[in-house]
Amino acid sequence: MGFFVKRYVSAVSARRAWFLLALIPPLVYLALAAGRYDRYTILQDVTISKSSPVSSVKDPISFFPMEILLTQPDDFFTDTFALRNLVEQLAARGLLRVNDDAQRHLRVIVARHMSLEMPDANTAQISYNGDDPDLGKALVGFFAARLVTRATQGLARMELDARRNPASSLSPAWQGTVSTTDEIQIRPIRSLWRPERLRPTLFLLFVALAAVLFLIGVSEWTDPSFKSERQVARYLEVPLLGSLPDLDRLSALADEKKRP
Repeated sequence: MGFFVKRYVSAVSARRAWFLLALIPPLVYLALAAGRYDRYTILQDVTISKSSPVSSVKDPISFFPMEILLTQPDDFFTDTFALRNLVEQLAARGLLRVNDDAQRHLRVIVARHMSLEMPDANTAQISYNGDDPDLGKALVGFFAARLVTRATQGLARMELDARRNPASSLSPAWQGTVSTTDEIQIRPIRSLWRPERLRPTLFLLFVALAAVLFLIGVSEWTDPSFKSERQVARYLEVPLLGSLPDLDRLSALADEKKRP
C-alpha cells in the first residue's frame, strides 16, 4: 500500500503543472457571469415640484411639501397600508409568494432596493436597483402611482385648508401638475464581481482539482513503464539481490542538509 501511495504522490509532483487546468472552469464561469446582465436599475420620473403638497398617511387632513417626503423615504416605501396592497398586487402577478411572512419579506426588499430622489427641482425619480427586472418594474410602477395619488390628495387638502384658513401661510402657489412619465426606464448592468459568485466559483475549483487528481491517477496507473526494482524482478522472474541508489538524488539531499 505504501508503494502505491508513494507512486501516486510522485506522479502528482511530476505532473503538478496539470493543476493549472483546474483554473479553467472557474475562470470560464466568472467570464460568462461578468459578460451577462445580472443587475438592473429601473426608474420612473414623476413631474412634481419640491413645494408640491403631499398627503400624510398618519392624518386624514394634514399634508406637507414634497421636500419633506424626500427626507423620510423609508416612511413612503414601507407604509403598512401600502405594503398590504402591494403584496396583493405582486401575488396576483405571480411575483411574490403569499404567506404569513410575505409583508415582512417585502418590506426588506423595498427598504433595500428602492430609492426616492429629485434630480432637479421639478422631477422626482423613483428607482429600483436589484437583480429581478419584473419585480423592479412592478415596484417602481406601484410607488410612482402612489406618489401621484398622494400629491393629488395633498393638493386637495391644501385647497380645502386655504378655503378654511384664508390667512394661512400655505398658499396655492404650491399648485402644479403632477404626473408620471409614459414609460419605465430599464438600465441593465454588468457586474465584474458579486459575492454570490464565490460559492459556485469555489465549487467549480474543487471539482476541477478532483478531476485533475483523478486524471493523474489514471495516467499513472495506465503507464506501462516500470516504477520500481521489484516490478522489474517480477517481470523477469529473477530474484532481486539489491539495487544502486540514485546518486544524483542523494547528492542533492546531502547539499540541502549542508545548507544553513
